[in-house]
Amino acid sequence: MIGETMAGTGHDLEEARTIGSLLCRSLGSVDSYMEFARIEAAGLIADNARAVRAVAAALVEYRTLTGGEISRIIRTPFRD
Repeated sequence: MIGETMAGTGHDLEEARTIGSLLCRSLGSVDSYMEFARIEAAGLIADNARAVRAVAAALVEYRTLTGGEISRIIRTPFRD
């Protein structure tokens, strides 16, 4: 999952590049910014993998979650 481009994310990547172009001067800098963001996101997901999986499982089961429900899921102790 991490490091793979998922179907339907083209618009998200396009928007991220647009934001990067506002922050960076050159195309190479935008590319570096995008790579930095990808690595940071992968690290955050890896560091919080159990919470990410728990939220994903709840979304599969309930289809939608409120902010409060997500907060409760994240605060719930995880069993290994």
